[in-house]
This record gives sequence, C-alpha cells and structure tokens, in this order.
Amino acid sequence: MDWQIRAPNGVAIRRDGKGDPWANDHRGLGQGWNMRDEDETHRCIWEIDRRENDRFLEMDFDPIENKGNLIRRCGTLCRADRKASVLRAEDEIKAGSVAIAHMLQECRNDRAMQAGIGGRAFLVCGTDYPYTYIELDPFTGDEVQRELLSSRFGWHELYEKLGLESEKSKLQKWLAISATKDAIHDH
Repeated sequence: MDWQIRAPNGVAIRRDGKGDPWANDHRGLGQGWNMRDEDETHRCIWEIDRRENDRFLEMDFDPIENKGNLIRRCGTLCRADRKASVLRAEDEIKAGSVAIAHMLQECRNDRAMQAGIGGRAFLVCGTDYPYTYIELDPFTGDEVQRELLSSRFGWHELYEKLGLESEKSKLQKWLAISATKDAIHDH
C-alpha cells in the first residue's frame, strides 16, 4: 500500500509545505525523475552543521517489475549542490570547498559502479528563477557547461539541453540489463 499523498502527475508531495523551491518544482518533471535530499548526512559529516535542502541526488531504479522488492538496483544520474548565487559557487570552487570535493568524489564513485554512466555533478545557483546550472567534471573539477532554468515550465527543455534526458535513457538500459541476479553476481 502506498501511504504517500500524490499530486495529479503521480509524484509524492511534501506534507509539511517546506522544502527548497527549486526541489519542489522538480516534482513537476513527473514520475520517473526520482530525486532525494541528501544534504543532512553530508553536512553533519563534513561541516558539523545541519542545513536542509542543499544537496540532492537524481536517481533511477531497475525495471518496474522489481518495485516492492527490498533488493533493487538503483543508479545515480547526477548530484546537485544548491548555492545561493553563482558568485558563492565560484568562490567555493576557487577555495576548494570540501563539500564540492566530496560531491565530485561521489560522482566518480557513481560512474565507476555504473559502467561510466551518470555520476554528473551540478551546482544549482540562485534562490529563485532563473537558476544557473554549473556542471563540473568530476575528474578535474573544471566547468563543463553552464545553463539557465528560466521558469518552472522549462525543466524538460533544460534537462534535454544538459544531456540528462539521454543520460537517463542510458542509465535505464544499464539498470535493466544489470537487474538480474546473475548480472549482479557477474560484476
């Protein structure tokens, strides 16, 4: 039984009415674009400071036939670290932020475990639209691309432009192949 309260597009809605506005609008992408907030653990470990709604993980799961099973294969499409402004993000990059360095390491781990698929790193900058997406190369820390999300209705177009739609397709194919018990043991 599903205990979640869901929006008309099938996505679970946040019951407390809180959350990062960018993350809440992400729900408009609909089912199949799974994201979870991962900042609480990260901030406690690295900065001994609990800050909500800063780190997010865009993920996908093995085929729907496995839904409800405890043992599932999941993959990470990308990780996003929210920053109040582009200037703040650029300052943290220059200063060698431990939080960003850790996110890049997590992205390298994701790619290593997922046959080189996914594991992309983004800094999402701004407190309201337009949000600036800065993609960093997880192996060098260099900026790969920078794009704007200008309104809450531009998510699919932005994800297409960033290459996340095609990367998600690759991840789903990999998850479908690797979801069998034999494939898991072969790796």
